[in-house]
Amino acid sequence: MLEVLSLHALVIATATALCLATAYAVLKAVHNRYFHALCHFPGPALASVTSLWYFRTVRYGIAENCQKPLHDKYGAFVRIAPDTIAISDPAAIATIYGPKRRNEPVFEKAVFYESFRSNIAGARHDSFSERNESKHAERRKIQAPLYTQGAVLKYEPCIDRIIERLRSRLHSIACTSEVTDMSIWLRKYAFDVLGEIFFGREGGFGMLEHGVDYNGWCKTIVATQDIGAASSYMPYGLRTIWILAELVFGGPTARQGINGIGKLVTDATETVEDRSQVRKRDHDAVSREDMLSRLIEAVENRGDEVGWNMHDVSVEAYSAIWAGADTTAIALTSIFYHVHKSPEVLRRLRSEIDHAFSTGAMGMPVRFKDANQLPYLVAVIKEGMRVHHSLGTGLPRLVPKGGADVAGQWLPGGTTVIMNPNALNLDTTIFGNDADIFRPERWLDEGRVAVMSRHDLSFGYGPRICAGRHITMTEIYKLMPAVLRWYDFEFETPDTEWKVWHGWFQHQRNVNVRVKLRQIDG
Repeated sequence: MLEVLSLHALVIATATALCLATAYAVLKAVHNRYFHALCHFPGPALASVTSLWYFRTVRYGIAENCQKPLHDKYGAFVRIAPDTIAISDPAAIATIYGPKRRNEPVFEKAVFYESFRSNIAGARHDSFSERNESKHAERRKIQAPLYTQGAVLKYEPCIDRIIERLRSRLHSIACTSEVTDMSIWLRKYAFDVLGEIFFGREGGFGMLEHGVDYNGWCKTIVATQDIGAASSYMPYGLRTIWILAELVFGGPTARQGINGIGKLVTDATETVEDRSQVRKRDHDAVSREDMLSRLIEAVENRGDEVGWNMHDVSVEAYSAIWAGADTTAIALTSIFYHVHKSPEVLRRLRSEIDHAFSTGAMGMPVRFKDANQLPYLVAVIKEGMRVHHSLGTGLPRLVPKGGADVAGQWLPGGTTVIMNPNALNLDTTIFGNDADIFRPERWLDEGRVAVMSRHDLSFGYGPRICAGRHITMTEIYKLMPAVLRWYDFEFETPDTEWKVWHGWFQHQRNVNVRVKLRQIDG
């Protein structure tokens, strides 16, 4: 009898809890839709009720829900979650992402960034995931001298070795006349460069040389990017259940991503420890000019003074691979693809490059300082990065306590604001009426370059601008003249179109080409 009563009580309690939860959800939805401080902003009806609408957008790469089509439909300010506004007005860039203005607090990073922390014990958070502005400034002060363009140019021999490995790979492909997907090789190139610079491995991770995905990192990072980015938009009480569901039902890629990121942390930690031990045994034994050496030297020379330790070096190596390889690869693939989809651009660019070689203005290996002097190459690279940004969604910030005026709209404190580069980069008031097409010549218009550059979000904006941007640009400027000098590339068919995943990162694939050797000297 007692068991029956207990079971009856349990049923009543469960039913009551479900009724209360349902009532709360309904009341919350009604409040969000009709009484919330942001209810007057336009947007999809479901987005005003629950963050699950934007969660689905990020997790499954639905471009029209977060890029230019969203703003074409609803305007410059769009409510994409109960407490989140997407903004495409260029006038908002400096307010949201710019440096601290007099008597006004900065727009701090949202909780979104916490999903990407390495959680290496005893280390600071990396620059990307650190939300505290003071702590970020402290870390940036230590890092800054190591990431200047002058410092990065010391690593050119590292990049040269990887370019030679890509040349060897493309030569082999050219000899077979087989079709190959260049997005794959450009990605392996980006990973191998960082393997040289941050992991101290000559030849990088061997991705180009052996044609492999070292430790499955390419697949791992792709999977974790969208899962990590989407997780902050999953209602808090459901996140653990969702992660478990991804492990069980998400397929091998999701499981590899969730489980594999630990391997990257382990490899970064072990690499730093190994190099440190070698330096302790014989300081002269390590003569490599790479970022790993410079980061460890910072610990040896002034670690106690500035609070910089070997765990911080491990975080730097981890974050370089996690965040630096794919962004570079996506930019390179966009430049390569659009150039070869535009015969006149290719003709003009190759003419400039060949002329530079013939006059001695540039040679092999290509030096960054020489390539950076070619006006049309500079324009092509900027345009390729403009029309296809590496990130498919934006980087969220929080409106400071007390609220703020953003491009003429008042937003209450605590509101999350996002600006998507794939909407901003197509703004006709900044980039011209033909902003939606690939036209490098726009960057040769001296009257417009300054305005366009001020609104360029290729590497972020303000004090949070990407520290590794000089590494990325050095990789790009050294590679593009080399491959266009050595090879011709023909699409598998004239109407070949790439395929793009519009998740948090905009990965491309199916850049299918045949590679042919060019008949040149050198």
